[in-house]
Amino acid sequence: MVNRASFEVVLSNLLIGFLCLCSFWSLGQYGALDQNPFSLKFYQISLNTAPIDLLYPAGYDSVAQETANQIDSKWFSIGSGFPQSKHRFRVILQNQGLNSNGVVSLISPRAEFFTTATQDASLLGTNDWLALLVSHEMRHIHQNKASRQGFGNWVHGLFGAYGQSVYSNLLIPNWLWEGDAVETESRINSMGRSNIPQFKLPLKAYLETYGIPSYAKMMGKSYQQLVPNHYVFGQYLSQQMTKDFGDEFIPSLWQSTLNHPTLFAFSRQFKRRSGLSIDQYSHQLFSNSITKNPKSMNQKQGYTQYLYPNVLRDGRIIAMKSGFSDIRQLVEIQNGHERRLTYLGPLVDASMLSASDDFVVWSELDYDPRWGQKQQSRIMFYDFKSRKTSFWKNNDKWISPSISSDSKVVSFIHVKENGQSVLHVYDREHRKSLASLAPKAGEQFLQPRLSESGTLVYVSKKGGNKSLCVWDYLNQQVIYRKDFGQHNIAHPSVSGDWIYLNYPAGDVDQIARIHRKDNRFELLTDERWGAYQAAPQADSLVYSVYKASGNEIVKMPLQAKAIDLELKYNPSEKDTIQTQYASKYFSKWNLLNPFTWGPVISSTGTQLEYSIISRDVFNSLQAAAGVRYSMSEKSLNQFARMSYQAWYPIIDVNYQSGDRQTQLYIDNKKPLDSLRTDQWKQQTWDVGLRIPLNLTHSAYQELLQFSSNLGFLQVRGYDLSKRYYTEPFNGNYSFVKHQVYYSKLLSRSLWDVQARKGIVLQANWQGIPFKQSLQDELWNIQAQVYLPGVFKHDGVLLRYAYQQESVGNYRFSSSVNFPRGYLYTSFNRLSTMGIDYRFPIKNTDFNLGRILYVTRLKGNLFGDLGIGEDILSKTTQSFHSFGVDLLAQFHALRFSQSFELGVRAMYVSESKSWAIVPLVIDIGF
Repeated sequence: MVNRASFEVVLSNLLIGFLCLCSFWSLGQYGALDQNPFSLKFYQISLNTAPIDLLYPAGYDSVAQETANQIDSKWFSIGSGFPQSKHRFRVILQNQGLNSNGVVSLISPRAEFFTTATQDASLLGTNDWLALLVSHEMRHIHQNKASRQGFGNWVHGLFGAYGQSVYSNLLIPNWLWEGDAVETESRINSMGRSNIPQFKLPLKAYLETYGIPSYAKMMGKSYQQLVPNHYVFGQYLSQQMTKDFGDEFIPSLWQSTLNHPTLFAFSRQFKRRSGLSIDQYSHQLFSNSITKNPKSMNQKQGYTQYLYPNVLRDGRIIAMKSGFSDIRQLVEIQNGHERRLTYLGPLVDASMLSASDDFVVWSELDYDPRWGQKQQSRIMFYDFKSRKTSFWKNNDKWISPSISSDSKVVSFIHVKENGQSVLHVYDREHRKSLASLAPKAGEQFLQPRLSESGTLVYVSKKGGNKSLCVWDYLNQQVIYRKDFGQHNIAHPSVSGDWIYLNYPAGDVDQIARIHRKDNRFELLTDERWGAYQAAPQADSLVYSVYKASGNEIVKMPLQAKAIDLELKYNPSEKDTIQTQYASKYFSKWNLLNPFTWGPVISSTGTQLEYSIISRDVFNSLQAAAGVRYSMSEKSLNQFARMSYQAWYPIIDVNYQSGDRQTQLYIDNKKPLDSLRTDQWKQQTWDVGLRIPLNLTHSAYQELLQFSSNLGFLQVRGYDLSKRYYTEPFNGNYSFVKHQVYYSKLLSRSLWDVQARKGIVLQANWQGIPFKQSLQDELWNIQAQVYLPGVFKHDGVLLRYAYQQESVGNYRFSSSVNFPRGYLYTSFNRLSTMGIDYRFPIKNTDFNLGRILYVTRLKGNLFGDLGIGEDILSKTTQSFHSFGVDLLAQFHALRFSQSFELGVRAMYVSESKSWAIVPLVIDIGF
């Protein structure tokens, strides 16, 4: 009898190994990566205490020195509980864009700090942005270094850094990665997200509205309700685990899980240490946090939020709408009726929106067409009279715009690449500067908003404390300042002598106001889960109230409650001696950086390769080299491929050399007894240029790419008298290919099965230049048109392609989609067309224990037609098929990665029969 435990261990390790192999598939496809302009120089600081090399762009020295001091001084406290490692790690400061984020990756191992400080109070709190990045991302580095201890070190040796990443991410749930890092923010800094109501309350609102979700639903999320993400519930679980079991519990659990790689290893190790399964433990914690019985579960599905309300003089409410069913858009609400004004493009979200009776203003990203790391912004204007949008663009980073009530003045924050920022006020009509205000050292301006009579209100954050300020920009002086200490205030606006703002009243954010002259402080709302973004009127208040189903806009009469403002201040940081680190120039020609290696299985399962993959930390050069075994031809060959992307055109080079094998019948006479086999040597070079351009500037994602390739082929030792059309005789050959690709697709909401509007165009030409023994020429044009369906989230896809191929003795492979159910057949002229009608069937939370969690069912009705014409035989052939696809999106074995599988039933006219085939759409990696 087989030992059950031993068999399970073997099966688990085989599964983990298989998933590690599958995870390498995408690394062989060298897509365009984000880079800085090649002209941007970088420098390096090697830290003393922390094993970190800090890379930073020229002109960013002061920010780099500050970051280096923070990392070095906090390194051991951030990594508390995890084993220390001497493996050095690189951290890159990025200042060319407007994203406020951080990332740690083991693909070309590095961390990246996107240093433009966020304006979001639910993320920033009263902290310094760099301090948050250091505490959160350095914790991830400690976590990853722990993955190289014990058994994880063997995985790293066998598969390299990326294999280690796949291994550790499969075993450690994503909520623990992020929850532990969020808790580190709170432990290291004056205020972490653990202490910010706006961050925490979505979990409590969900529990008291919908009840306790299953563990599978927390991991896999839902199309029915907005399940709080893994940052939110991960923070809560991580915090409680530390309280219940001690500071060393998470690092110990982490290490033990990685050293025992079985199915559900994390759950097993957690139960061994705590006595409860993770399901039981989370359910118990969530039960204890519920103070009010959940409402009926038979509620309308979905999540829709209305943010940043502005009230115009005629009573219209302008707000930003988004959710499961809608992409981000600007809406007008009047007398209960809603009208969409315009879709929004890639928003620079400053947690605010400003409107006058004439215009609405906001800020959007302005992408550099080629350099993904470089972003600027546009200040967008929606004109109520013309119902059109316009913009200001100055090749700079202008964020948080505001407009005065008379539409004459516009304000914004100018973010500079040296880390500084300036608050500007401009004359709108003439677009001329009226005034500017620079923050003090260490100060950050948040959510500035123009008010009446030449003043502007903003929140000032400095040294872990916040203040409310009013600036008289006409006279260039701050005329009012009220300190709020550690209180995480936000969203200020002025009405008369009152300043309205968000104020954390206990564990919930509420709307409050303070009188500029006598400092009377009043609380205006008492919402259970939070009230935000006040738009005051004479005797009422419009604001956005948080609910588990999404933020709603409410209008309430003013009901002020006077309260005492109790202030607590973060202590002023003592002047400490800052280490001045030596720096040196870091050459971008440090291109070779092998980071992973191992076997790779092709998507068809007919090839196995072993390769070493390299990518430098600036994404300049991707390269791989190895050997590949073809199971069908039983031959071994060598290959190398590289993609150099630091210049405007990307340079791609591919090389392959080795044995080839084929077998075919020399004659076609019966009996078929002339099958012959031959082996030969084949060497292939392919050199190409491509220019990928990101042209997105609206709600439509717009891409354009040009590419040209020149290929060389050498064949030796081919001895058969016949050959397949796709194989050459002995000799040297050259090939040329040109391609143009363009797509413009409307952004998708969560419930959309495809883009509701858009177009994709592609043109290809392949040929054999000059006079060679092989001759062929193939060109085609293809078009896809995306249209809305009968219901909101359905979609229609129309496809058409025309291809022409010359009469030659060689055949290029075609990129045209042939009618489904048929093998591709070559014709001199080929037209194909198809129609798909895609639709959602049901959003479901079906859970089968630890094995399966199904989130969505979808369907597709399709029909295909192909017409091929052969010039020599003067014949025409047609191909018809139609059918239906049924698809399921699901999570297996509690992985957070989503899978999509299905089945297709189709009728093929050639065989006059139905066929049932499986579909693999997405395996989640």
